[in-house]
Amino acid sequence: MLKLLKDVGELEFIRYIARQIEGKGTALKGIGDDAAVVSINADYVMLFTADMLVEGVHFLRTQRACSIGHKAISCSLSDIAAMGATPKYALITLGLPKKLNFLFAKNIFRGILKTAKFFNVEIIGGDTVCSEKIIIDVFVCGTAKQQNVILRSGAKYGDCIFVTGSLGNSQKTKHLHFTPRVEEANFLTRNFKLNAMIDVSDGLICDLNHILKASKVGALLEESKIPLSKNCFLNDAYYTGEEFELLFTLPEKYSQQLISKWPFKRQVRLSCIGRIMPQKFGLKIKNKKGIPKKNKIYGYNHF
Repeated sequence: MLKLLKDVGELEFIRYIARQIEGKGTALKGIGDDAAVVSINADYVMLFTADMLVEGVHFLRTQRACSIGHKAISCSLSDIAAMGATPKYALITLGLPKKLNFLFAKNIFRGILKTAKFFNVEIIGGDTVCSEKIIIDVFVCGTAKQQNVILRSGAKYGDCIFVTGSLGNSQKTKHLHFTPRVEEANFLTRNFKLNAMIDVSDGLICDLNHILKASKVGALLEESKIPLSKNCFLNDAYYTGEEFELLFTLPEKYSQQLISKWPFKRQVRLSCIGRIMPQKFGLKIKNKKGIPKKNKIYGYNHF
């Protein structure tokens, strides 16, 4: 019997693709992180990422067109930030229905352009096609010093686990209006040597597990330290996704220094939510009674 994509799942399909091209290129980092990394000289690298948004999956036509455009480019900007890099250029591909209101189409692009300008990202091209639903595909290129690039695979036993912002409110309003943590990531890479980082797009538990698998470590989270958004529950923070906050680890000896020097206290909270543990420990969450328990590991799955 033939398997269906829904039986295999998104992550397994991505693993299949990765196996087909593994070790066959010159990239410093290919599939398996928030962006691909390519060397351009002895000191600097370029980073490449792409995100596709589809009507009915990532947004609704009843929502504001400018907000849809903002989200479309912000997803890719967040990926670049999560690698410790600065976004520079973007290509925008739009699939649009023939009968779509022209003003709505223009406002999607206006939302993209406004956010690109805010982050000094130059839109240098793209493509347009006819489609049954609105589809927005954004490709972003960024740059960084090679020594500043942060992968998912560097977390070490004893590291503190930090997350920016609040979690759990993405499906209500945040997923259309979030601010990519580009400035915050730049501060972190300029002032601290982080060991691993990812943006929270598939849910806190799922994305932390990406770091744990890549780094071959475990983790202990503390339930009482998870920064919940107003009127949200722990499961919202753990599994909802599309938060686009930075989730990172750094050596414990630098944690207090980071907290005291964090320059965004009034706008963006910073929370230490746990510790990196040995791989055999797995992923556990300490409840309010102080008892570590395993939680289900899952997140958003397109298939």
